Amino acid sequence: MAYRLTLRQDAIRWLRERRAQLYVDLLTEAHAEQAYLAFVTSSDIAREQMREVFAETDTRLPPEAGPARRQGLGLRQPAGDRDI
Repeated sequence: MAYRLTLRQDAIRWLRERRAQLYVDLLTEAHAEQAYLAFVTSSDIAREQMREVFAETDTRLPPEAGPARRQGLGLRQPAGDRDI
């Protein structure tokens, strides 16, 4: 009886940790996209001044990373679903 309770508590803890990691990944990606949007929509003069700083602090996933990399960072998808 106690063993089953321990297993259930462990499963619940594991799910909460996974959900927390997913939220962190989503917030990080959203923050990076917000910074990129501010960079892209700024004036040419401001963009030139920001270019070096933005290149150092860009936290977006590179386009070549693709769905597999995004999935590996915590954005899990159902086994039968091929689209993210």
